[in-house]
Amino acid sequence: MRSRVLAGLVGTVGTVCALTTAGCGVDVPFIGGPDPVLEARGESVDLDVTAPAYATQRGRRTVVVVGGEQRTYDDRAVTGWLPGDRVLRRTDGERLEILSPDGTVTTLSTDAVGDQPSRSVTQVNLLQRFDDPASLEAWTVDGTPVEVPALPEIDDPEATADNGGVRNYYGAVPTVAGVTFAKWHDSSEYFDGQYGVARIEGEEVTNVLVDGGVDGMYLSSDGAALVLLVDPEGNTSSGGQREQELVEIDPATGDLAEYGVPDGYNSSWRVQAIDKVGDRVAVQYRSTTDYETVLRGTWVYDGDWSLLEGSEEELTWWQGDDRVVARPVALDREPLLWDLTWVHDGTEEPLVDGVSLETTSVPGSLLPPG
Repeated sequence: MRSRVLAGLVGTVGTVCALTTAGCGVDVPFIGGPDPVLEARGESVDLDVTAPAYATQRGRRTVVVVGGEQRTYDDRAVTGWLPGDRVLRRTDGERLEILSPDGTVTTLSTDAVGDQPSRSVTQVNLLQRFDDPASLEAWTVDGTPVEVPALPEIDDPEATADNGGVRNYYGAVPTVAGVTFAKWHDSSEYFDGQYGVARIEGEEVTNVLVDGGVDGMYLSSDGAALVLLVDPEGNTSSGGQREQELVEIDPATGDLAEYGVPDGYNSSWRVQAIDKVGDRVAVQYRSTTDYETVLRGTWVYDGDWSLLEGSEEELTWWQGDDRVVARPVALDREPLLWDLTWVHDGTEEPLVDGVSLETTSVPGSLLPPG
């Protein structure tokens, strides 16, 4: 592993020159690897899933199934899962709620606009990116408010009143080992500045990985690790197909472990999910060729890359020793629809047919425990 201590790569708020490809002459160090798998810094949280469990939209309602028992809620919603069979959902009515297995509904916010809730294991984060300036709200997974500092505004001297440059925060906002990360881009209609990540620990906010090519941040299902999807050339743009590699960051020290990509990978492969279970990193890939989706499988990195057997035909979420699998109805249709099946005790039991994974959430890990 290339040990890059965080203090050497970050700038405190107000410092533009950090890990960057512009202005400071520092190369983005995402060309090496593969490195040994980084030891997880955060505490592994037991998801405590009562299988089978999933949540999906049916018509204009949210359907939640835990242990085979179904609950239905008014309003469509984007959903995620918290430990202990609890569901985090943001409704069309802009409410952010925790749905508990006993039927209790805890409302966290009635003004939850913008991005869907991030995966949450130890802390629920809501990025209010359309606020002026953008702000962050946070709660424990039990719904108790957590104080967080204000998000820093733009500090690029090239941003002026004439070009209207502002700091825009976006994307997932994960918390691992007590440290929260939020991506930002300094921009406007007339200004295109730097990209970076705000690192929030207590009341301290620092800028890390400035122009480091961070496309995505993926919290492991147990909340113990944070894996980054990065452009090895340091680019960050939604336009076109670009190669992306996997890098894990130690939230406490800033050490980076570079895992690269599997054999056969090319820029047409898109990440569907990333997880880390113990000392194994898993990534689900798919691509679209001639209007048909191709499942590229779940690849596992433990120092070397290998393809998980059978993963080119189905997606899997492990819930203890059981698992829920999603199999595509047809790969030449958009939106892509899936049938969910519960696999347990050597048997298969159909759960629900024809759901979109854009509006369906399944708790669990991409790999079995152990």
